[in-house]
Amino acid sequence: MEVLKETGKLLSKSLLFEESKKCDYIDTFSVSLKRSNIDSQELITAFFYSSPKWVDKLFVLRNKLVDVIGLKSEMANIAQLNPPYTKNQQLGAFKIYEITEDEVVLGEDDKHLNFRVSLIIERGTKNRLVLSAIVKTNNLIGKIYFFIIKRFHQIIVSVMIKRMVKNIDK
Repeated sequence: MEVLKETGKLLSKSLLFEESKKCDYIDTFSVSLKRSNIDSQELITAFFYSSPKWVDKLFVLRNKLVDVIGLKSEMANIAQLNPPYTKNQQLGAFKIYEITEDEVVLGEDDKHLNFRVSLIIERGTKNRLVLSAIVKTNNLIGKIYFFIIKRFHQIIVSVMIKRMVKNIDK
């Protein structure tokens, strides 16, 4: 399964397209899907179930470290995932900002940075899942934090999108 990665690009049809023009960082990962009959609710569930154990452990460590400087440190409790999901629902560190037929926008605003994640299903002769992230740093702490996190982010998203596709295509 090949994952395509593009830094600095976002699909023009994304709900985040206009917002992305004011961001400090953008990346997009995409992968082919076998199925096209996927709904937004399934996308959200697949996203939260795609995190490997080692990523969960990294988040636990991250949360202990950032809690000291007063940054948000919530994690989604997988056992409490219960569709249907709704706009403005909070799932750990992710708020659901938008849900449409083909796209879900998750994210959070914090004092150091704001981030959004777009999950899009592109349907057609080739179906694909497109996961994009945009980040706007709000201060020096945000710039330092994201400089460190960016390397982990790219590895984690690449792993997660593959796991999402495996869960969706089952």
